[in-house]
Amino acid sequence: VAYQRLVARRGIPRLPDGSPAAYAVLGLGKMGGRELNFGSDLDLVFVYSEDGQTDGPKPVGNLEFFIDLSRAIINMLEQNTPSGKLYPVDARLRPEGGNAILALSYATYDQYLQKRASTWERLALSRSRVVAGDAGFGRRMLDRFEAFVLGDGLSDPERANIIEIRGRMERKGGRRVSESFSIKTGPGGIVDIEFIAQALQIRHAYQRPHLRSPNTLDSLARLAEAGHLSKADLDHLTPAFIFLRTVEKVLRRQDEQARTRLPTDDKPLTALGRAVGFDGATPFLEALREDMAATREIFTRHLGAP
Repeated sequence: VAYQRLVARRGIPRLPDGSPAAYAVLGLGKMGGRELNFGSDLDLVFVYSEDGQTDGPKPVGNLEFFIDLSRAIINMLEQNTPSGKLYPVDARLRPEGGNAILALSYATYDQYLQKRASTWERLALSRSRVVAGDAGFGRRMLDRFEAFVLGDGLSDPERANIIEIRGRMERKGGRRVSESFSIKTGPGGIVDIEFIAQALQIRHAYQRPHLRSPNTLDSLARLAEAGHLSKADLDHLTPAFIFLRTVEKVLRRQDEQARTRLPTDDKPLTALGRAVGFDGATPFLEALREDMAATREIFTRHLGAP
C-alpha cells in the first residue's frame, strides 16, 4: 500500500538501465526468529538494490524514494487507532544506528559490513529473514548477511567482546530477583540462552552451514544434534527458554507492554507465580533462581563469565 501510494506521486524508482529497483524489508531479532511475544516491537531493516531515480514528472533519487517509503511503512504500523497500534517498530539495528539514514542500498550495506560493522552485529544479523518486498533481492541481502555472520568462526577476542556486551546488558538489567529482576537481561535470563545459540552457531557453522537457523530453539536443537551442545545442556535450555518466555507472556498480557522485570510486591508476584503453575511467589522464585543459575553455568562453560 505504501509503495503504490508513493509511486502514484513520484513514479517508479529505476536503475540506470531502466529496470525497476528492488526493495525488501528484513526482520531481525525476535521478528527474524519468529519468536514475537505480546508487546514485542518489530526489529526492521530496509534495503534497496541500487541507486538511480524515479520516472515521474519530477524525478527523485532512489535513496530519497526508499527512505520515504520506509518511513511511510513505519508510520502505518505505528499509527494510533481506536484499537491501538499494530506494532511498535525498532529500526535502530541498521548500520550506524538510530541516527543513520533509514534505507540503505546493497552496495552501502556491503561496504559497511566489510569495513565498520561490530562483533555484536554478527549476533543481531544471525536472526534475520525477509518479511516483505522483493523475495529474490531479499535473499541476496540475507546471503551477504550470512557471509558476515559466519566469517571465519569466532576468535577469542570476538568471544571476549560478546562476553563484555553481555556483562553490560546484565549490569543495566539489575542482578537480584528481589529488586525488580529482569528475566530477559538478568544472569541466566532469556538473553543468556539467545547468546549461547547465536555464538555457538557463529563458532561452528562457518564449517557446517546446516547448523544455522534464526530461531533460538531450532538453533539449540541443531547444535546438540551436531555434538556442539550436550544432551543435558539441551534438555535444560529448551524448557528453561520456554519457561522464561511463558513468564514474559504473563507479565505482558496485563497491558501488552514490553515488560521483562518481575513485580516486587508480594500480591502481583504471587499472582504471576500461580499463573505459570506454582502455588505462590516463594516456590515460583525458587524454581526461577534454580533454572537461571543452571543456565548461567552453561553460558559460562561455553562462552565465559560476564
